[in-house]
Amino acid sequence: MDASMTRGLVNQVLYGIDRVRDLGDETMVARCADSIIDQRHFRRPVGEYAEAIGSTLRAGRLPVPASELSRRYDEEELLGFLARLAQRLDALRPWPRPAFRRLDVAEWDGFVDATLIARIERPMHQITGVLNRSFDSVPLGDRKLPVLILELRTGDVVALMGSVEPATTHAVLLQRDPGDPAETIGRFVECTGFAPGDVIPVAQ
Repeated sequence: MDASMTRGLVNQVLYGIDRVRDLGDETMVARCADSIIDQRHFRRPVGEYAEAIGSTLRAGRLPVPASELSRRYDEEELLGFLARLAQRLDALRPWPRPAFRRLDVAEWDGFVDATLIARIERPMHQITGVLNRSFDSVPLGDRKLPVLILELRTGDVVALMGSVEPATTHAVLLQRDPGDPAETIGRFVECTGFAPGDVIPVAQ
């Protein structure tokens, strides 16, 4: 891994670190490790973050001056946090699959016979905020239909479909493969972090 990528990944991990009141809080360290593994807010594979953190710790210094990353903590404190995070990540090996991952929009062709199983009662910008992923688009006549295809940690492949109407305040959830829609909805909620009340089952 080159120096530029190491710097970028470590910067992601330490972004907003000044909001943390106690870098020694093991609950916070565990939460950060889980977030890296889940890839909700950290887009790269967990192994890349672990490699960047390990490289930084072996160097004994941050890839940028601590003053660029924090006004609250010095370099020694930030390195200490990274060391605890590295230990936590190592303890969680073998790492599970991410909570969900975005699939290429080319997978949309596989949803021609998909089942509509739920409505997600959130405006589109809130949906993208929860998932930290933007929608792709596919042609629908002379308009563009927003879609987002996800593979859940459980192996389920689902799609969120918006509307060609910009003012629409919901999306629908499509199930590609056979299975109990209620169980798929439950796994979708668990993996994505939506509130159960936001995902309304549709009568089959």
